Amino acid sequence: MKKWLNWWNIAVGSMDACTGILLMFFPTMTLQLMGLAPVSQEAQVFLSWMGGFVFSVGVSYYLAVGAKHALQGETIWKSTALVRAVIACFVTTQVLRGNLEPLWLSVAFTDGIIALIQGIGIKKHWWHS
Repeated sequence: MKKWLNWWNIAVGSMDACTGILLMFFPTMTLQLMGLAPVSQEAQVFLSWMGGFVFSVGVSYYLAVGAKHALQGETIWKSTALVRAVIACFVTTQVLRGNLEPLWLSVAFTDGIIALIQGIGIKKHWWHS
């Protein structure tokens, strides 16, 4: 189980870390890669700021890789699952209100699924196996 947990943390953490870096330094290109409409020049600074947040969440997964105590990994999963669940709800709400284009639901779906899997892992004590 420990090998799988490390794989998960590296894969999911890398996904967010890479996305965050791209958003911080290349916000317009990142939206294009995601198939999303560009934002105004004034809004790009906020998109870059959001990238810093996404990067930070991603890098936090690396702290769980090789965690010596189950509680360390589980705590990181609890915090990242919480962030992902909140973002999934926020993005979904904004799409339903018409403030974000429907393609943003891919972000909500990804975050929601990851939060769900981590929630199951926490409930089933995967970190203690």
